[in-house]
Order: sequence, then structure tokens, then C-alpha cells
Amino acid sequence: MITAKEKKGLEKILSRLSSDDIYSLSYTTTKGMVKVETRQDAERSILMFTDRAVLLLKRRKIKKEIIFSYLMSEGVSVNPDGEKRHFIQACLNYWNSEVIPEDLDSEMLEDNTEIYNTLPSQGQIEEYNSSTVSNNQLLKMAEKFSEWFYTLLNKHQEEVQSSNDCFGPHHFWPQCKLNLSISVLNEVIEEEILGDVSVYQTLRKLVQTEKLLFNPNSGSQENCCFQDSHGPVKLAIGGVVHRNNNCIGLFDSCFGLIQDPHTDDRWRIKFMSLSLRLGERLLSRTSLPAPAYPSVYLTR
Repeated sequence: MITAKEKKGLEKILSRLSSDDIYSLSYTTTKGMVKVETRQDAERSILMFTDRAVLLLKRRKIKKEIIFSYLMSEGVSVNPDGEKRHFIQACLNYWNSEVIPEDLDSEMLEDNTEIYNTLPSQGQIEEYNSSTVSNNQLLKMAEKFSEWFYTLLNKHQEEVQSSNDCFGPHHFWPQCKLNLSISVLNEVIEEEILGDVSVYQTLRKLVQTEKLLFNPNSGSQENCCFQDSHGPVKLAIGGVVHRNNNCIGLFDSCFGLIQDPHTDDRWRIKFMSLSLRLGERLLSRTSLPAPAYPSVYLTR
């Protein structure tokens, strides 16, 4: 997942693209599985489904002139005659991003190269998924996961939970990451949380302390899910946020699930991004500690 600093930089770069290019990038990044109606939704979907900043910067639609313009606006000095890979390197250095030499040296160095040379058709998407999990299975997985995850998370508003409803760090991989963005009126709070315990405690606090209740969209038309060539499954889920029986905002979430290699039907959360747009202020701004906690396998 991209860091908060990378997200801010990419948002500024995306703002320099035409709407046609933004919609095209959204289709390519989500493999056509997310339907967007506005430019804002398209930009949000691009960022939610971008694993690493460098992969987005190397897209054909993001020309070197756009990256150069962004760097100049940020006061980053670069040679205007440089190649696109030099501008990408400057962005990554400015954002303190992890840089893998092969990302810049092996492929996609020119302006006319990108990760996906053409937009995939629906038939290509189904063929892509069929080698691992069928398209129908993925859609069902998105719907079931949405109901399972947010039902368990919402139960933290209850004083007593049964053992069958226990939601905890064991549902996450030890090195998982949560990118949290909360927009409240004119204020934006962004945090990057690392580790299974810290991620779990942050999510629990939203429900238990902030009294937020998540009502995800139901049905395969509202949510989307696809599996990339390396095996992880990505899900995008949106919905409405409530507090005290009042609708106070909207949320968008993206999950990355990795299957436990020791079992056939157990998955744990490797990364998650959660964006909240609220009309009421938070009740607390207290940060959470990150104590050590043993991780066990996810059971469903």
C-alpha cells in the first residue's frame, strides 16, 4: 500500500491529468471492476488500487511533463532535460519511498510504456481471474467478506461479545498496514498504522470510542473484488457511517487478502485503506499504543 506522503503527492499529480485520462487510469487500475460516476470517485479508485507509487508513476497517461510540473511546484530541483525515470526517482526520493533498482532500470522507462498496454476487456478480466478464483467466486467473496468484516467490527459497540463473535488481531497478518484518512468538515486526518495489534485497536476505537457504525453496501454491483497474478485478492467496499442512529457520512475501504499457505480456505488481511468523510467531529483524538501480541490464523 502507498504511504500517506505518497498519497498526497499522487493526488497532486492526478489533479494535473485530464478527466479522460483519469477515467482511463481508473478503468486500467481496477481492471474494469469498479464503476465510477465522477472524477473524484475515479481518482479515489486509482489510489485505492495502487500498491506502490512507482507503478502508478510509470503509467503512460502520467507523462514526464506532468511529473516535472509537480516537482517544480514542490520546490524539488531536477534537470528539465532528464528522462521520465529520473523524474520518477526524484518523486520517490522526495516521498521517502522504498526504491527497488529494477523498477527503474529494467522496463517502462520511456513515456510510451506502461504496466498495461491496453485496457482489458471483460472477457480478458474473466480469463485473468479464472486461472485462480472464478469471477463469480470473487463476487461472492466480496459480498460475504463485506458482511462478515463489518458485522464483527460493529459488534464492538456491544458491551459483551460471544466467543464466536471475537474479532481481533488474529484476523490480520503481523506486518499488515492500515492507511486511514478521516475528513471531518474542513479538517483532514491521515494516519498510517502498522502491525496487526495497532491496526485492530485503531479499527476498534472507531466503533467503541467514536461510536461509529459501518453499514456497507450489499450486493456484487456495489462492491468489487479481483485477484492479481501473484495471488492476493483485493476488495473495494463502500457504504454509510452512522452514529447514534444518525447518518453522519460515507466510507470507502480497500482490503488486500492473502491466503494462509497452510490451509485452503483461510485468508488474513495484509493491507487495508479506510477513507471516512464525516459531517460530525470525532469524539477523541487519543492515539493508540502498539503492544506486542501473538498472531494466530484467521478462522471464519
